[in-house]
Amino acid sequence: MIQVRLLLGVVFLFALGACSQESSETVELGSEVVEASDLSVEELGRETEEMFALYQTLEASAEEVMGAEKFDKHFEPYAVENKRVLALHGPVFRRELVKKLEQAVEVRITEHSDREDFILPDLSIPEKVPSYEYRSVTLDSSQRLALLEGVRSLSGVTDEGTACPFVAHHRIDLIGEDGDSSRIEVCFKCGEFYWDEVNLFAPQGLIEVIRDAVMKAGLKPVRDWQALAIERAKED
Repeated sequence: MIQVRLLLGVVFLFALGACSQESSETVELGSEVVEASDLSVEELGRETEEMFALYQTLEASAEEVMGAEKFDKHFEPYAVENKRVLALHGPVFRRELVKKLEQAVEVRITEHSDREDFILPDLSIPEKVPSYEYRSVTLDSSQRLALLEGVRSLSGVTDEGTACPFVAHHRIDLIGEDGDSSRIEVCFKCGEFYWDEVNLFAPQGLIEVIRDAVMKAGLKPVRDWQALAIERAKED
């Protein structure tokens, strides 16, 4: 699913010229109106994969289409699906995150290295690189509540992402009573997330909520990550 998500970060840009995102908890699915609260993560994942499959099918025959007007018409079915499906991502992501935060007995934020920190002068990255954790903070009850209220306050409008490479230096672990951890990786450079359980586009404004939580925990959204990695490597 992560491959589909990353590819969507590029191909959805076509649809932005054809339709705009609506702020709503309901989305038209054919002749029906479905509330985001009625849709499971798995169902939305399948909808997203089917949407991308439609794009691939249309792309395969795009070379036969001549002229901008005909080209737009050719991809119109994808534009319609793009608007419909992506509008559901933000509300479902927010719903699931609120649920996890409410159930969590511990919320931990960690600063860590990324493979990109070990890039060489020729722009290559060694096949094997170390993984470092720099600082980790467990949120206290007031910090957890502030994070929960921040997520609840979001509109739910989907943040459709960018083509920026995903380079995560922060991890949020949501730990339940059973000890199971749900993990969210955060890239402040592009303002995007990868959640191991909910591989969807996040709602608009979530990156600001997480940035606030990181700073209140005494951590930093931005550091010289490459320098940190090099320094830690010297200590090994």
